[in-house]
Formats: sequence, C-alpha cells, structure tokens
Amino acid sequence: MKLTIRITRTTITFTAPNTVIEGQTDYEQYNMKAGIAVAANLRQALTECRLPQAKRPTHLTPLSGEINIDVVQTAVPQAESLYDEVLVVIDTQLLLIPQEEFDERTVAMLYAHTNSNMRQDEVLTYPIAQLGVVAAYAVNRDLRFVLSETFRGVQYMPLLAPVLVQFSQQS
Repeated sequence: MKLTIRITRTTITFTAPNTVIEGQTDYEQYNMKAGIAVAANLRQALTECRLPQAKRPTHLTPLSGEINIDVVQTAVPQAESLYDEVLVVIDTQLLLIPQEEFDERTVAMLYAHTNSNMRQDEVLTYPIAQLGVVAAYAVNRDLRFVLSETFRGVQYMPLLAPVLVQFSQQS
C-alpha cells in the first residue's frame, strides 16, 4: 500500500487507501506546533496520528544462538509498516531548470544562490517531462532522516509539480 504525506508550513497530512472499503481513502491531518522544527513535528505526528502507525505483523523468527531441540525460542514478532511506498509531497520553493541546461553537479549551487535561506537543507530534483524542465527543491536533512528511519521506499515530490503540469495542459 502507498501512504502519501503532505508537508506544508502549518500542517502534515496523511492519506492512504482504505483497507476496508475499496476505492475509498483515509485522511488525517496534524497541525504543526509553532517553534518546533518540522522533523520534531513529524515525529510527534507519527506517534499521535493513526494512519502512519498502521503495522503488518511479521512471522516469528528464531533468536540467534544455539537452538535447543526441546524448546525453540522465538523472538517477539516485530511489526513492519503496512506501507510499501511513501510519497512525501513537500511545500518548498522551486527552481525550474530547462532540461537542456540541467547539470546534476551544479544544482545545489544554483539553488543556494536563488534561495539564501537554505541552511540545513538537501537539494533534490524532480523532472517534469511535460514542461521540459527539472525542478530543484530543498528538503530538510533532519526531516529526510526521520522519514528514512521510519519508512522504506520514501519518494519526494514538490507540491507545485502537479499544479504546474495542470496549468501547462490548460494553457
């Protein structure tokens, strides 16, 4: 299953397919607390919200060491996240670079020159083929660490990418 996390300046929202009713989605919103870092707010949201805590039970595995034939010790089953994929849609400033001029080595420098408030951020890219551009955007390193620590298969996308594609199709 796929979990979508949308992170804006004031809220973190979780959206996932409903496991009971096919075709329905579950939605949950967490309002960020002012004065706390985004990564700390995300950790709080992950503990308070119901959707990201959905776990799938795993099989029992033997403990390391010698196995006694009479008594087989097993580990406590570890719960694994129900979500195979997590899409993080993040509201951040974009730098659009034409595909012909795109160079992976200079993206961070270009983004830093256009957005001076990039301190603890890592610059990622998202190609928008319909427009012939590559979007460069920043994601906080602590936020990325929390997400990679909690989920496998985390993908990132800037919030404005689908909006730009929709506007280009309408024009």
